[in-house]
Amino acid sequence: MMSFGGFPGVVHHNDPSDITLRTIYGETWVIDEEALAATDQLEGHPRFYERRKYRTDILDRRAWMYCLPASEGYLNPQHYEPVPTCVWQPSDVEVKFWANKGHAFSA
Repeated sequence: MMSFGGFPGVVHHNDPSDITLRTIYGETWVIDEEALAATDQLEGHPRFYERRKYRTDILDRRAWMYCLPASEGYLNPQHYEPVPTCVWQPSDVEVKFWANKGHAFSA
């Protein structure tokens, strides 16, 4: 998982020897085809994020997750900062920005 400033991004790559591979923590939702199409549009699939299936820890089921291709250089720590815990937390600046817009959330 990498930080792109105001949002996180999970980068997909196939190198099993890479020690930076981590477990990603998140939520699993059940949605219908209409909601999936809307989410694809929101996430920019397939132009920006790619929707891929990954194994979960829920009864060994697989679920869709949006990720970025490693081939685009998203793993370069000179350009993007890794999220070492793989749990996205908004920065203080982001929390203040959204609070000024009238949105409240807990980190």
